[in-house]
Amino acid sequence: RRVREGLCGEVGLPGQTDKSPAELVGERGDQGEQGVQGNTLDTEYTQMQTYAFHSQTNKHWTCPSGMTEIRKGFSFLYFDSSSGSGHGVPLSNPGSCMATFSIQPIMECTTYTCEVKGDDSSLWMPVGDIPDNMTASEYYPRRSDYRLRDNDQSEEVKKFISRCTVCESPSTVMAIHSFTSEVPGVRRNGGVVDRVQSHDG
Repeated sequence: RRVREGLCGEVGLPGQTDKSPAELVGERGDQGEQGVQGNTLDTEYTQMQTYAFHSQTNKHWTCPSGMTEIRKGFSFLYFDSSSGSGHGVPLSNPGSCMATFSIQPIMECTTYTCEVKGDDSSLWMPVGDIPDNMTASEYYPRRSDYRLRDNDQSEEVKKFISRCTVCESPSTVMAIHSFTSEVPGVRRNGGVVDRVQSHDG
């Protein structure tokens, strides 16, 4: 005669033990095998990255830990030439950090000649550390104050231009956004360059 299996009963109550949680942990396992040798700067597989850091003040940034300084300069944004051609540079690009500052850093060249024209313009990042007792319109000079004259007025304008530093890094810099008001954590073996608010522009 074949006996049928009965229905399963209800789940029983949790068991009890006189051992602490620490005593329930098993013994330590065997040592694992040694991992593969990592790449170093002496190998052909490491590609150095360069980044520009803009202070928006008259002082230059110090390169973050692990990075090497390449040069200091002025924060450049965009130029527009009289021929109608213009060129902008991403702010993280080393090209946005010009070693020297000039109101008209543009020279247009043809096959035979090069010349500086009076209607060229350039756009630079301004400093943001405006004195508390002044408004932005009071602090920054008016355009009419710097009409093209015989002499270059770059030295007069420099104090209003942000400084920058170009740094070389053996690793890639990434921005991590938390989508909350909390500052996101950094993954293991990662370093922090700066903490700022997210911006969608």
